[in-house]
Amino acid sequence: MQPSMILGHEQVISHLKGLANARALPHGYIFFGPEGVGKRTVAAALASYLEKGIFELSQPLSDCVVVEPNASGTLGIEAVREVRRMVWQTPLVAPYRTVIISGAERLTDEAQHALLKAAEEPPVHALLILIVTDPQLLRETLRSRFQCLYFPALPIAAVSKWLAETHSYAKKTAEACAQLSFGRPGIALLLGGESPFRDQVETAQAFWDAPSLKRRDIIKALAQKDDFVFTSFLDALLVVVAATPRDGSFPCSLWHKLVELRQRVSNFPLNPRIQMEALFTL
Repeated sequence: MQPSMILGHEQVISHLKGLANARALPHGYIFFGPEGVGKRTVAAALASYLEKGIFELSQPLSDCVVVEPNASGTLGIEAVREVRRMVWQTPLVAPYRTVIISGAERLTDEAQHALLKAAEEPPVHALLILIVTDPQLLRETLRSRFQCLYFPALPIAAVSKWLAETHSYAKKTAEACAQLSFGRPGIALLLGGESPFRDQVETAQAFWDAPSLKRRDIIKALAQKDDFVFTSFLDALLVVVAATPRDGSFPCSLWHKLVELRQRVSNFPLNPRIQMEALFTL
C-alpha cells in the first residue's frame, strides 16, 4: 500500500539523511504509523540513498532486502532465520546491509523471539527496519532494541493535490479519495478507480454504517462466501473507521482493538462472525 513517490515526512527524511551522511545510523529502527502513509517507501529510499546517493525509490539494489508476510499473512520463524542470514552478509556496495521487514506486527511470538537474538548483537554493517502500524503490538523486549520513528498521516489537501498532479485524478475524485484515506497516500491511491480493495472498502463502509442487528446479518453473510478473506475485510474496515469517525471524535479504543484483531487473525484461524460480534457487541 505504498505510493509511487515520497510525499511528506520531510523532517524524518532530513534526520535519516544526516545520520546516513555521518555513518551514524543505529542498527535497528521501527517505522510506525497508519497504514499507507509511506513508511516502507521511506525505508526503501533510505536503502537507495545508502547505496546510490539518491533518496528515492531505486531498483535494483544490491544491499537491500524486503521481507513480507507469507500467503497466510504471517511472518514465522523461517522468515526470521532468513533475516538473520541476510544481516550477517557483508554489503557489496553500501556501508550497510539493509533488511526491511514489512508488516512486522505479524511476526509470530516464536519469530519475535528469534529476531531478538539478531537485534541484541547485530553486525556493525546491519540496518534492520521494522514496518508496523503500532509498535505496542511487538513484544517489549524486542521493541526496546530499536529506535522508533513515527510517520503521521498527511494533510488531506496535500494528498489530494498529489493524486491530481502526479496520478491525473480528476479534482473531485482526488478530494474524495484523499478524504476517505484519512491522509494516507498509499490508501488514497488504491481507492481510485476500480480495485478489489475499493470493493472491500465499500463493503466495510456498509457494515460500519449499519445498525447493530444489520451488522450481524452482514458479517454472517460475508463469512459464508467462499472468497471472503477476513484479513482484507479488517484492512478495509480500519480505513473506514479512521475516515468516518462517529459523534465527531476518532474512536481510538475501537481502532486499536481492530488492529489487535487484525494481528490475531494473521496468526490464528479465528471465526469472523464470533470475533465481530464480540468486538461490536452485536
